[in-house]
Amino acid sequence: IFPALAFGAIYIGMFARPFGPIPALYGTFALLVLICSVKTLPFTSRTGIAALLQIDKSLEEAARVQGIGWFRRMMRIIVPIAAGGLLSGMLLSFISIMRELSLIILLVTPSTNVLAGVIYNYQNQDMPQLVGVATVLLVAIVIVVNLVVRALSKKARIGAA
Repeated sequence: IFPALAFGAIYIGMFARPFGPIPALYGTFALLVLICSVKTLPFTSRTGIAALLQIDKSLEEAARVQGIGWFRRMMRIIVPIAAGGLLSGMLLSFISIMRELSLIILLVTPSTNVLAGVIYNYQNQDMPQLVGVATVLLVAIVIVVNLVVRALSKKARIGAA
C-alpha cells in the first residue's frame, strides 16, 4: 500500500541515530528484518485472520465449557486447524520480501549485503552471467523454502489426524 522507497526513507530517518534505549540500527541485519516484517504485516495478518475466521466458534466454546484455558485452547485446537492458512501467510510474506528490491536497496550496506542487493550491484556493473546465477540462486531458495513449508504443513496435518 505504501511505496517501498518512501517506507525505506522513513526508516532510515528513524533508525539512523540512537533514540532513547533503541540503538542506531542503520546498517544492521536487525533493521532489514524489522522493516521487512513491518512491510509484509498487512498480508500476513489478513491471511492469518482469514484462516482463523474459518474456524467455527463452537469448537472454542466447547473447550471453554470443559474448563480448558485460553493458551491451551489456542495451542491444541485453534492453531493446528488454522496452521495451513498461517503458514500460507508466512510463505506469502517470505516470497514477497525475497523479490523486494526497492526497499532493500536503500537499507543495505556493504556489511549487510543481501541477495537482492548483490543482483542489483551485478546489474550495475554489467555482469549478466553473475546476475543470472544470483537470480537462479534466489529462485532456488524460494522454491526450497516453499517445498519445506509444504512438507511441514503436510506432516502437521497427518500428525493432527
